[in-house]
Amino acid sequence: MVFSETVMNIELLQSHFTVAQSLFKEGELAAACHEAELAVDEFWKDGDSDITRALPLLSMLRHARQSEGNVFDTLDDLPTSHSHALLSEATQLHEQYQTDASLKMMSDVNSFISRWVGEEDQTWHEALHPDQVGETKVEELRSQVAQFYSQGSRNLAVETSLELAKEYALRGKHRRAFDLFRQVVKKSNRTDRVAIRINGLLDFGQFMSRLGKPADAERLFRLAAGVSRKAKDREKYAHVMAALGVVLMHQEKNDLAKRYLKKAGSMLADWDVEADIVSNHLEALREGAPCDCPEASISVPFIVADWD
Repeated sequence: MVFSETVMNIELLQSHFTVAQSLFKEGELAAACHEAELAVDEFWKDGDSDITRALPLLSMLRHARQSEGNVFDTLDDLPTSHSHALLSEATQLHEQYQTDASLKMMSDVNSFISRWVGEEDQTWHEALHPDQVGETKVEELRSQVAQFYSQGSRNLAVETSLELAKEYALRGKHRRAFDLFRQVVKKSNRTDRVAIRINGLLDFGQFMSRLGKPADAERLFRLAAGVSRKAKDREKYAHVMAALGVVLMHQEKNDLAKRYLKKAGSMLADWDVEADIVSNHLEALREGAPCDCPEASISVPFIVADWD
C-alpha cells in the first residue's frame, strides 16, 4: 500500500511538471504557472531533487506573466547540495528560450545562489562556469541596450553598446565585437556624444591592436587624438598618445613612437597605470629591444571600413 502510494505520488509530481511545460509551450501562462507551483510545493514537501528543475521554470513563468514576488525569497532552507543542479537547470532553460523572462530568471537564480551559499563562496559559480556567467552578462547588456533604445535614451544605448562590444571581445566573439565597435564609433559622431566617441575609438583601437592589426589601430588612435584634443580632454588625450606610441613601436616606426611616448609621459600622472607602460616602452626603445607586449596569436579576416 505504501509502495503504491509512493509511485502514484511520483507520477503526480512528474505530471504537474510535465503539464506545466506543455501549457507554457502552448502559451497558457496562467495554467502553466499554476501547475509549476503545484510541482514546486510537492517536490519541496518530499525533498525531491527535481525541485531544481521546477524552480527555474516557475520563476520564468512568473516573470513572463509579470507577477510580483521572487520565488527564491523564501527558499533559504533548500539543501546547498542542490546548488550546482539549480544553476545548470536554470542555464539550460535560459539557453532554450532566450527571452526577457528567462534572463530575469537567471538573474534571480544567480542572486539567490550568491546569498544562499554564503558570502565567502559568492563567486564559486563564476569559477566553475565562466562561460555561463559571461553569457549571462552579455544577455544583460543586450537587454539594457534594447531597453534604452525603446525608452528613447539613445546616448545610454550607445554607451552600453560599447560595454557590450568590450564584453564580446573579452569572450572571443571577435566578429560581433568588431561590428559593434564600428557601430558605436559611427553613432557617437555627434557633439553630445564626444566622450563616448573618444572611448569608443580608443577601445576599438586597442581591440584591433590585440588582433595583430596595428595599422588599423593606429588610424583609430589618430582619430581619437583629434577628437580628444578638440574636446580639451587632457587625460584621454594623454592615454591616446600612449596607445599611439605603443602601436607605432609595434610597426617598428620607432622615431615616431618615441615622440608620442615622450609626449604621453609628460602628461600622465605618476600613479596612472599608463605611465608605467610608457616608461617600459621608452626603456625598450633606448636599449633597442622589442617591447614585452604579448603578440596576437589569432587572425581574423576583417575588412576595415571607413570610421570618419
